[in-house]
Amino acid sequence: MNREFKILLACFSYFTRIPVWKIANISGVDMKQTSKYFPLVGCCIGGISAGVLYLSYLVFPIEIAILLSMATSIILTGAFHEDGFADVCDGFGAGYTKDRILDIMKDSTTGVFGSVGLMIMLALKFFALQAIPIAIIIPVVIIGHSISRWTSISFLFTHQYARKEDNSKSTVYVKRPPLIEFLMITFFGIIPFFLLSKGLILYALILIIPIYIVKSLLGLYFKKKIGGYTGDCMGATQQIAELLFYLGMIIITNHIL
Repeated sequence: MNREFKILLACFSYFTRIPVWKIANISGVDMKQTSKYFPLVGCCIGGISAGVLYLSYLVFPIEIAILLSMATSIILTGAFHEDGFADVCDGFGAGYTKDRILDIMKDSTTGVFGSVGLMIMLALKFFALQAIPIAIIIPVVIIGHSISRWTSISFLFTHQYARKEDNSKSTVYVKRPPLIEFLMITFFGIIPFFLLSKGLILYALILIIPIYIVKSLLGLYFKKKIGGYTGDCMGATQQIAELLFYLGMIIITNHIL
């Protein structure tokens, strides 16, 4: 099996529930090289979710189609990023010291902050997608999944990992990859933008700036509180970046174009 294809499958194995282990024997070495394909996996998740939205809209109202699309992405990832977002809400909402925050985020149970935060996040994404014009909602969903994962994985190049122990699942994303991988990550994160019409591409690309500014502010907050990022911080950032892209597209389509 081609080496790079095996690494791509390892990325699918890490971030999704797709049973790629049935066709490839994935090793820890493969896992450590998967960061460059993270946004590409996001494109695939977004593509499948958008496909479900499109097919559902043929027979159901748009509201049901959006909910089925959101459910699809959650099922595909095993609520991987949503769980990270809830853990961050719990950890930073209830914890007052670095050790306490890290302990809460590692706890498998979800508290009040996490439950309320996740409900608000899912509701905001639903209403945001509902407000996006039907004509562009399919590419917007795909782009939202890809660029949000580009934003999340950028922590590898800008911040230090906060935990010292090496038994966390996310420690495969601790070491900073080489620059060539950042270029690959950026390519896979941006290429879905060209699914939009020419008149929208530039405006949509400009949204990367405020999204990255928010990511940087989150990074400063994480660094102040726990000394860096964790896998949960990356998951929370993915959710926030995805929502920000949808909100930005609403502003562009309703107030600029």
